[in-house]
Amino acid sequence: MVLNRDAAQAKVLAYTVESIRKRVPSCEFTAVTEAAPVPGNLQQLFISKLFEDQNIRIVPMNRVEMFAEELRLKLQ
Repeated sequence: MVLNRDAAQAKVLAYTVESIRKRVPSCEFTAVTEAAPVPGNLQQLFISKLFEDQNIRIVPMNRVEMFAEELRLKLQ
């Protein structure tokens, strides 16, 4: 996901997550993004807040290996 230009996709993801959680409350969701949100960037702040409100974790590409390792350990 590109935080600078995909606000519509972010809204769809947040809505979808909300709908899924109504049926399966324990689901965890993660959005892999090209980079971490930049403080002061209004679009990125909007998307970050939207994801935070729906408990969607943001993982930038430079941290995806660490995320994969956390996931591997969690699934063991």
